[in-house]
Amino acid sequence: MYRNQPRYTDNLLGYFERYAGNSVTDVTALGNKLKQCNKVVLQNSSEKCTGKTHLALKYLHRSRLTEHASALWVDCSNAETFSASIRDIDMNLNYSPKISESDLSSFLAAQENWLLIFDNVTAATVPMVVEYLSNERGKFLLTSRLSQQELEQSSIATEAECVEVPEFSQDELATFFREYVGTSGDSEDVAASEKFVTEVAKLDMSVVKQAAQYMKQASECRYDICEQYLKRETEIAARSAARKIAM
Repeated sequence: MYRNQPRYTDNLLGYFERYAGNSVTDVTALGNKLKQCNKVVLQNSSEKCTGKTHLALKYLHRSRLTEHASALWVDCSNAETFSASIRDIDMNLNYSPKISESDLSSFLAAQENWLLIFDNVTAATVPMVVEYLSNERGKFLLTSRLSQQELEQSSIATEAECVEVPEFSQDELATFFREYVGTSGDSEDVAASEKFVTEVAKLDMSVVKQAAQYMKQASECRYDICEQYLKRETEIAARSAARKIAM
């Protein structure tokens, strides 16, 4: 079945999988939650990357052949990405010789045991998501940075089981960085990596991933060069945002 999933290069997801989720919100616990109810929200209102999408990906990869007959992925970052995802799904349904339904709503109403993932639900896309949640023939998995209060106001929290995904610890981020890049791992390197993820990356997994990919591609595994790279990228992003505001 069609799955519109984020793409990862150089097996980054393989390394990341070991750090997305913990004893409370790991894949097994998430699977048990979905067996108990048909709607689960992975939630954390922090602006940092906490692994909500990756936990959903882990569950999808581990369960798609045994727990669900089909899986679909919708990017809910904004109204445009939501509409584009629905159009893509409808197009794939139309091209599938084994499926008679021509749109997502018809598919959800006719089929059973599907998994529909609404990724990165925002305040703008809540009304679009809510339109689908009344269906009881499959499972819904949502990820969101909305607060518990915002979810309750949107009625999503009254329909779904909310699971807060905790932020990554310094040790988890530093270990991920060292293993992915392939640094020495001696006591000096451990101290340097912990300082880097705390003081430079600010314990944000999205920044740590970006830095890890850059350092792996660089000829030298040096934290100072990586820090300079991140500063340049931040400055470029700031200038780009300023130009958009000026326009």
